[in-house]
Amino acid sequence: MKVRLADILSDKTSGASTLYRQTIALLIAADDKYRTHSSLKGILRRLQKVFPEMAVFIYLKSRLDKTSPTDIPAVLRQLEREAETAQSSIGRRVDRIWQRPRRIVTYSQSSVVAEIIRRRKDKVTSVLISCASPKNEGITAAGKLAALGLSVNLVTDAALPALIEKGDYLFLGADTVTEKYFVNKCGTWPLLMAAREKKAVSFVLFENFKKVSSRSFSFNPRQHPSAEILTGRCPRIIVRNCYFEKIPLKLADWLISDQEAVRTA
Repeated sequence: MKVRLADILSDKTSGASTLYRQTIALLIAADDKYRTHSSLKGILRRLQKVFPEMAVFIYLKSRLDKTSPTDIPAVLRQLEREAETAQSSIGRRVDRIWQRPRRIVTYSQSSVVAEIIRRRKDKVTSVLISCASPKNEGITAAGKLAALGLSVNLVTDAALPALIEKGDYLFLGADTVTEKYFVNKCGTWPLLMAAREKKAVSFVLFENFKKVSSRSFSFNPRQHPSAEILTGRCPRIIVRNCYFEKIPLKLADWLISDQEAVRTA
């Protein structure tokens, strides 16, 4: 169990959906002695500390806090089933809008976006995606999309907003969604601004377990190793290596979850 938990804690590229599902699977497979409230709180406290941008662990803790120890295994399996069906529910809501083949723009790697595209690849004429530096998870996502037989254009992060007119829809994931803003990879804000200017329809796609009240969620972006950007020591240069930013909800045209589809404008 410790090795698997360490794997989750050291993951710097997966999004909130993947980490949430991995954590549930970890707890389901654990011995009963690890499924006491005290042990669960300790595990989730560590996850929240390492991933402060992701509200999924707040959601998981709130669900388990209301559960008696004997019911924890059943509730974990229920949460697992809910997570498995959430993306299909999001897809059905997207289908009401996505009627004919479109050029898709996306950013970084979102498991929700990837699944939406995978299941509707016959509606995708092309995909435009950037590298998502410094971890370059966009390159991994591009490879997976190309393996589906899709035409994929991979560009630098700086070029993506200027090229967004080559897309009809901008699909974005989210790591946390509040009633005021959502949290996603740095670079999301200028993409949404460019999409609005170029009249590409933008979608933020997310599962309900990512929603949290802004009153109970404090956005605290981590500072990641400076060596990912600048190797060696360089006097008078301070490196700010943040992965996440918070973006006003009003910048997106559609907010679509497994519970509802909301047009913001």
